[in-house]
Formats: sequence, structure tokens, C-alpha cells
Amino acid sequence: MLKGRVTEELHTALTANAAYYRETTGEVIDVRALVARMVEKFMDADRDFQMWRGRTSNGPGRGPAVI
Repeated sequence: MLKGRVTEELHTALTANAAYYRETTGEVIDVRALVARMVEKFMDADRDFQMWRGRTSNGPGRGPAVI
């Protein structure tokens, strides 16, 4: 679970992105699920972070966590 606030502009963009996702895939996605997917993709693509994580005690997690 991740809780927080975003600006109105960002919320509007995220809502529009969810509508785009629905239009292009035919699937409805909740904005929170969309944000989680975006963050996951971003972290997977961050090679420096992945290399650091692989060589420290902060290695791969064991499942979902509350932050």
C-alpha cells in the first residue's frame, strides 16, 4: 500500500492515461494500479539501481510491502 497526494495536474494526467489505457487495450485500470505499474516498469528499467540492489543487502524483495 502506498499513500500520498499528487498535484491536480498530475492527477488529471494519470486519469487521462488510464482512459487511454482503457481505449487502447479494452481493459479498465484503476489509477492506483496504473501508478503501481508505472513505478514497477521505471524501477525495472533503472539499470544502475538494479546493479546496486544486486550487490547490496537491499536485494530483491520477498513480495509486496507497505511503505
